[in-house]
Amino acid sequence: MGEFVGGTIEKIGLGVITHRRPDGLRALLQSLSEIKVPKGTECVVLIAENDEEKSLAPLISEMEEVLPFPVRYVLEQRRGIPQARNCILDIAAAEGCAYLTFVDDDSVVHQDWLVVLYNALVGRGVDLVGGPNRLQGPTDVALTWQNRLVLRDVRAANAKLMQARMMRVATPQETALEIYTNNWMVRLDAQQKLGVRFDEALRFTGGSDRKFFLDFVRGGGRSAWSSDARVFEIWPPERLTFAYLFRRIRDQQMMRLICDDSVPSASTAMAGLITGAVWALWLVLQAPLTRFRTVPTAVRRLAVAVAQFRVAHGKESALYAPEVDA
Repeated sequence: MGEFVGGTIEKIGLGVITHRRPDGLRALLQSLSEIKVPKGTECVVLIAENDEEKSLAPLISEMEEVLPFPVRYVLEQRRGIPQARNCILDIAAAEGCAYLTFVDDDSVVHQDWLVVLYNALVGRGVDLVGGPNRLQGPTDVALTWQNRLVLRDVRAANAKLMQARMMRVATPQETALEIYTNNWMVRLDAQQKLGVRFDEALRFTGGSDRKFFLDFVRGGGRSAWSSDARVFEIWPPERLTFAYLFRRIRDQQMMRLICDDSVPSASTAMAGLITGAVWALWLVLQAPLTRFRTVPTAVRRLAVAVAQFRVAHGKESALYAPEVDA
């Protein structure tokens, strides 16, 4: 580590895992090139490509000319999100990083993002801090009516969730706010002391960052929420469909039920499926009177009901399996 007037320079690893999203990765790296850096720190960009072979080398070389930080780019051939995240943990340790962040490769960050996260972590004396992930649609393509309906729905749901989280900051309930890797910073000495890593059994199910958080705080790690650390997730048109919304809600709900040991009985799940299907049908029938705004709500209700039915019959989420990459 270097020196600055007043103490030792600490290194922050800017972690990114990526899989076949060159346009998203370029946008993210461009936004990282414009961030402000906290006083007394320096940054290194850590990229793990999760694939059979490196395909992004030309892009990384191009962006190295733009980024004001050194870049470590490695290949993680073991397919799976937690495998790639653990790869970044290991690289950050090898680089001597004191702190590590994660942001998804379909997002961009505000120029104050890193300073805000760092100040929350250090200023509040915690070990793990997270912030909101605001959803946006693409600005360079025309959206269909279905795209616009789904975008309106997911943005409204996201805004409601972020507002609820904001209201719990600086209250006893703040420590229960789950921190996800879409906007995340950890103190690496705390992570190493607790021995918490991403569960590699959850390769394609999703939820490994939620489990990391639960293991971390149960082990004694301190967490906080920073509402002003702004990250923006860009949903492309192929995600803004009823089919993708259904699959995402279904599989996320399945993972939550399994992790929380809240799997319903087969009879309860069947009753819930019938009720959910009836409600969904009713909402769809109302669609012509609501400019079809009730259709995404119908999709959500049905997805939750199907999730309960599937986990009751021993099924697992496969949202991030290779054949359903999105």
